[in-house]
Amino acid sequence: MPDRHTIRIRRSTLLIFVACFVVAASMVVMAIGLANGRSSNSFSSGVTSNAHRSVDGALELLRSSGRLDARLRQYISSRDDADQFAYDMARTRFEEGRSRLLSSATVMPELAPAAADVARAARRQLSAGQAAIDRLRNGMTPSRAAAAYNSEASGIQEQLRDSIIAYVRESDHQEQTILERDARERELTNLISTILAVLATLASGVTLWALMRERRSWATKNLDIREANAKLDRAYKDAERANDAKSRFLAAASHDLRQPLHALSLYINALKRRTQGEENAKILSNMDRATQSMIAMFSRLLDLARIQSGVITPSIEDVSLQESFERVKAEFADMDVQIGSTDLVARTDWRLLLIILRNFVSNAMKHGGGHARLFAVND
Repeated sequence: MPDRHTIRIRRSTLLIFVACFVVAASMVVMAIGLANGRSSNSFSSGVTSNAHRSVDGALELLRSSGRLDARLRQYISSRDDADQFAYDMARTRFEEGRSRLLSSATVMPELAPAAADVARAARRQLSAGQAAIDRLRNGMTPSRAAAAYNSEASGIQEQLRDSIIAYVRESDHQEQTILERDARERELTNLISTILAVLATLASGVTLWALMRERRSWATKNLDIREANAKLDRAYKDAERANDAKSRFLAAASHDLRQPLHALSLYINALKRRTQGEENAKILSNMDRATQSMIAMFSRLLDLARIQSGVITPSIEDVSLQESFERVKAEFADMDVQIGSTDLVARTDWRLLLIILRNFVSNAMKHGGGHARLFAVND
């Protein structure tokens, strides 16, 4: 089961990830919104500019219509080639204006019906003018041709003017609609940007709060660890001081502890010489063995304490293993200890080597069935 500290870390990490995700998502959405706003503004500006050009083209077409009517009337009355050329030029410009109006209306499909009405009215004016010229060519007098044209042109001019006015109004209406739509989109973009900015701010605050909480948690944990380490260090130093004190005590008291045991051994030997009887001699022999065993154990214990306290400094020299084996066998003369023959020499301290060999033999006697065997192998 996870502890409280682990659960707090997981919660803080989750909060950090969620806050970072909210900030990143907010930035992405804001960037997309700004990009869409810029593209929308660019599109609206382009459409508005085209609408202005189309209105200008419609008004220019209306002026061209008046010039075309004036040039045609001048030509009908004079039948002069120069007037005909002027009429042809006016007709060409009128047709170009009509074509431009139709082309500009393709950018705004909403203006297509109004542009089509203007184009039909312009085409009727062109047809009426061509019909008047055809009458002159067919021999009709200028006065009669002018009268026929006047009867047709009055209604055509009025229709063209009304269609152009309707076109301009529709263009203004569409432009106003686009501007209102852009205003709504900008307001919506600003609202979304504000909301995302607030969310990003909140997410940043949550992230900072989680980081601060995590930092405090780690600081508390580190303080606990430092305190535990300090306690362990103090306990370790206390144990070292106690062990050093024990070793120094045993090393200093080795002579005082050995003296009563040696005295006891001497008293037992003296008592052996003065005691008669087989049973008493056996009891004294057992007492002597127990005393010698106690002396050996105290000697090993005190030697180990002296080594740990640094009182004994090893003296390294060449030591014959065969002689060391024989010394140990002599110490355990009444026990089943066998030694192997060897001519190997070890670089060591002979006193410490004897202590090690005595421990080996003693452990073998206790745990190896009551017999021991010492031999050396050269690896």
